[in-house]
Amino acid sequence: HTVPRFPLYLVAALAVEAVAFGLGIERRARFALAAGVAVATVGLGAELVWIQVSGWGSPNANGLPVALALSLAAGVAAAVLGAALVGGAVSSVRRLRPLAVAGAGLGLVLVLAVPLPRDVGAVEAVIGLDRLEGEAMVTVQLDPPTAAEDASLFGLVAWQGGGRVLADLDRVGPGRYVSSRPIPVSGTWKSMVGLQRGNEVMAAPIYLPADPEIGASAVPAQAERRVAFSRNTDILLREAKDGPAWPALLSYAGVALVLGLWLALFTRAVARVQLPRPGGRHLGIPTPVAAEP
Repeated sequence: HTVPRFPLYLVAALAVEAVAFGLGIERRARFALAAGVAVATVGLGAELVWIQVSGWGSPNANGLPVALALSLAAGVAAAVLGAALVGGAVSSVRRLRPLAVAGAGLGLVLVLAVPLPRDVGAVEAVIGLDRLEGEAMVTVQLDPPTAAEDASLFGLVAWQGGGRVLADLDRVGPGRYVSSRPIPVSGTWKSMVGLQRGNEVMAAPIYLPADPEIGASAVPAQAERRVAFSRNTDILLREAKDGPAWPALLSYAGVALVLGLWLALFTRAVARVQLPRPGGRHLGIPTPVAAEP
């Protein structure tokens, strides 16, 4: 079950239409830059609101500068590429310079590459539980105490027990935090502390049931336990096992092939369906001719 995010595209689309209405589309470079900025700002704002309203998480101001910078770069680069591709079907507008298009493509690749590293910092936590039947209030004492001061995300999450439960961690002392609400720590639920700062994405388990089918042992809900943070995928993907690399390479190659075919078909469609050029002709569909009486 995934969280629907299609409404976010509607906000971005309306932002682009507003730019087109206000500035026009004749000067393609100006339109592309303005549309990219609109999507990166208005679209990012809509995404933050959507995350909050949908209950998927609580946006943290610490990560906003980096998110805004990456969004601006990605929005402008993607808009330039889109204007160059689709704009080629419109004869009444000036086409973008090849150097600008190449720069946008390189910029988009770099923007996608920057967030890829996922590291783990040297952070430990003493996790305490105040049990309330199947739930518990959670206390987290970080070591070092400053580990979460610049975090872009720091909180609790429980899942797989019939829903998804989120809880903030409120600071009550140096490196000491208390959950804003009880979270499930029994049955089929899984729960953990999540910590993200910069390119470090890590977590510490609170409670994990045993899963004999994948050979995973239980992490019991103890009154107090000291644990080191690890990659969050170590907890989220406990079923993953070591093995040969070729299945993953084959899968990623298949995805890349599908993406390449999709882009080729999209480009071909744009080249075939073109607006009429001066003289009543274009490269795609023949110009209709009125029938004789």
